[in-house]
Amino acid sequence: ETDGCLSSVIIANFQFDYCSVHVSTVISHVSQQFRFLVFFIVTQWVVSVQWNYFYKLEYLSLMVVQVSLNGLKRCTKI
Repeated sequence: ETDGCLSSVIIANFQFDYCSVHVSTVISHVSQQFRFLVFFIVTQWVVSVQWNYFYKLEYLSLMVVQVSLNGLKRCTKI
């Protein structure tokens, strides 16, 4: 009788441990996913800022080239 009660307590304890391990694993997995999501969002933001900067720089350089060409055309006309 006592042995059966003890084994059921051990089984219940094992199930509880398994449940707590499972919950902590899920929490760990979710936190990893969350960290990855934050990392991904930050990376995308940095990339978009860099691309925006690159496009502005490219536009600025094209404007400089266009102004230079216009100046060159005026010089050759004179």
